[in-house]
This record gives sequence, C-alpha cells and structure tokens, in this order.
Amino acid sequence: AIREAGVLFQTGYFMRGFPAHRALKQMIADGVFGTVTRIRHSNCHQGSLGGWFDTDYRWMADPKIAGCGAFGDLGTHSLDILMWLFGRPELVTADIRTVTGRYGAECDETGTALLKFPDGAVATLAGGWVDQANPVTCEVSGTDGFAYILNGELFVISPKLEGADGKASWQPLPEALPHAFELFLDALEGKDVPLVSACEAADRNIVMEALY
Repeated sequence: AIREAGVLFQTGYFMRGFPAHRALKQMIADGVFGTVTRIRHSNCHQGSLGGWFDTDYRWMADPKIAGCGAFGDLGTHSLDILMWLFGRPELVTADIRTVTGRYGAECDETGTALLKFPDGAVATLAGGWVDQANPVTCEVSGTDGFAYILNGELFVISPKLEGADGKASWQPLPEALPHAFELFLDALEGKDVPLVSACEAADRNIVMEALY
C-alpha cells in the first residue's frame, strides 16, 4: 500500500551506511569470498550493566512500550545487515534471555540467533545489553576468503583481491553515508538516496518475530 501510494518510507537501519559494511557488500557481490559458508554479526553494549535505561530512557526496557527487549533493540540492526547482504533466511532459531533482571523478568537482555540462508550459508546473530565490549562485530568466511570488522575497520584475506593479506585494515573504503534519518530528509528534498523500503522493513519484522 505504501509503495502503491507513492509515499516515502524510511526506518532507522543506519548500519548500512558504515564504510566497512558497504565495502563488504560489494566484495560479496564480486565473489571475493567464493562460496560463503558462515557469517557472524553482533551488536551489543553494556546498557543493562550501566543502568542506561533507569531514568529518561526507561521506556526502552519496557517491552509493553518498546515492543521488545535488548535482542529486538540491537539485534534488529544486525539482522538488517545479514539480510541486506544475503537475503531472507529460510530457517531461524534463537536463545533469548534475561541475565541481570534489572528491568524485570519480561525484558530480555541478550540473545543469540542461528539463521540458515537459501544458498546454504549459516549466520549467527547476537544482540544484547550485558556486554562489556564488542570489538569484533562481523565475520564472513567463504571458500576463497575471510573478512572481519574490528572496531569499525575491515580486514580481508583473499587470493582474489590483490593486497588482501589481512595484515592491515583494508583501504580505501567507501565514504560513510549520512544517518538513515538524514537520508530520509534528503529524499524529501528530492535527492536520490538509498532508503530502506517498506517491504524490507516488513521482512525484518517477520524474521525478528520468528526469532522471538
């Protein structure tokens, strides 16, 4: 209905604009990693441990208002990247749980999911508020290469890519895109910018609901 009405739509999947993710997407499309067999993506912080949602942002830790807990909050961004890179998974499962109980038994604080894609690649996805650190956010492994993102920097090993020996971060990377909401404002001004479609957002909703 949104598409047929010609209404502009956008949601806050800002991680697509990260330089390392943009480079990784192109490398996968170019076959740099051969047949991709496994992927890992995580989006975690110490929100529960640090009491980030105790006062002004308390609503974020109330599933009746927010609609989910930590896994839905952060995991949806990792899910978007995985689906942006590999499409819609055909099988999914997840372990989602409360750890500290700071925000009550109904508010999950961490989760790990397993997703199988139609081409056979298997991904793990983690999202949570009980992590002291999360330096390695992404790994892609295939028959012809391996890549990982460490503190926002992309490292690549592949005989198909000259200089990709993994000893230093890959350069150059594409420029970072503006935040997803800034892109929406640009679209309102008539600029040609990449937006998240309503169908993409709905697909991610369906998969996240299946994980829960």
